[in-house]
Order: sequence, then C-alpha cells, then structure tokens
Amino acid sequence: LPQARSASDVPDNPTDRLKFCGRSVSSQVDFDLLNERLTMCITAHCQPADFHGEPGVNRGKELCCAESRSFIPQSRLIDTSKRCVVLANPEDNYAALSYVWGTTRRLLLLEHSLTWLSAPGALADGNDEVPNTFKDAFVTAQRLGFRYLWIDALCVLKDNQKQLLQHMNAMDSIYIATTLTIISDSRNVYTGVYGVSLARESAQATLQHGGRSHISSKQSFDSAMRKSYWQRRAWCLQEKVFSKKLLIFI
Repeated sequence: LPQARSASDVPDNPTDRLKFCGRSVSSQVDFDLLNERLTMCITAHCQPADFHGEPGVNRGKELCCAESRSFIPQSRLIDTSKRCVVLANPEDNYAALSYVWGTTRRLLLLEHSLTWLSAPGALADGNDEVPNTFKDAFVTAQRLGFRYLWIDALCVLKDNQKQLLQHMNAMDSIYIATTLTIISDSRNVYTGVYGVSLARESAQATLQHGGRSHISSKQSFDSAMRKSYWQRRAWCLQEKVFSKKLLIFI
C-alpha cells in the first residue's frame, strides 16, 4: 500500500498525483482537504473555451462548472450565516443538499411556517426541530465557502401548488446550477452526516515498518456506493445526474 503522507509533505502543485496517495482517514472530515480538492477542481476543470485547442468548445464547463439556471419566481435559499430561509437572487452562488428522509417526522416550508423559517436564527443549532443532517449541511457549506444552500424541504413552498409545480419542473435547472451538491448517505435526516456530527466507522489498521507508516485501505468507492441508502433512492437519481460536482459523505 502507498505510504501515508501528511498534508505538509504534499507539493503545492494542484495537479500533482501524489495528492491522491494513501492517507489515514479520521472519524471527522478534513475540511482543509475538501477545500483543496474543490479549489483544484474549479481551477483545473473550468478553463477557457479553447483550453483543449478546440475553439468554442468549453469542455471544462461540461465537466464540472455550474451552468446558469432559469430563474424561478419566489425561489428561495437558506442563508447559512443567518440560519434562515431567504428569497434568492439570480446571481447567488449556492450549494445543494441531497439526502434520504427515512421514516421520521419532516420539517417543511409551508404557508404557516414561512414567517418563522424566514426569521434569522430559525434554523439555529439549538432548534431540535431542525434535522441534524440539515445542520451538518449548513456547517459543511460554510466551511467550503458557500453562504447559500438549497434544500428541497426548506426552499420550496410545499402547500402552494403553483410554486411546487414550478420547482418540480425545474429540478434539472436547480441542480445544474449548483456549484456543489453535498450528499448525505445516513439512513434518515435526523441522523446527521458521516464525518461532520456523526463519526465515521471502520478505523483503518496501521503498521509501522522500516521507518514508514502503512495503513489498510478503506472500502472502494464502487463498493461503498453499492451499499448506499442514498444510491437506492429514485428521487436522488436526478440530483446525482444533473449535479456537476458531488461531495459524498459515506
């Protein structure tokens, strides 16, 4: 197995392949590493249209860059700084959350809860009505530099049929335009996100030999996705397909 390397040992060149050598994975997510990878993707994959030598063909945008969306009247986002629901502007840069509800109670944006959820602090950590997965998504978005987050349960007025239909018909536009989709694979929305408030399982075995540290490998991405609760949900398929960049917490 590759030798585990600390972040300080890795060269600054964002295209250096050594950045993807084996490493020890702790129970909590490394937000510095996530920021590094996100910056790498934005820098390397969102280039001018002719960066492949083919004028007019923006391969980078096709790969990873968010596209402009059709603006939906009365569309909303969550302001992760104010911890409340706000009306969106067409130019807002945002992340989105994709998750599994499970068999549990639901916090939804409704006509009677709109005023409450629009008040600063309504979605604060101390509010037990707010699912832990949502709270962890707020933290993740902020740590990755996103002020705004889109969550279907809180950004679409569920008992307004006109607005609901407009948003249902625009799911492709919403997810194509998100800079990053955060995916939680926990069983239900009150469980939390693995690596944020919920400790990741299966610690790696380590071995010191010949002055080097060796670590056991985690399960492969393909294997993890085959076991994923989120992967089995048909509703989540469209969110996966339309999103340009996925950050999957397994």
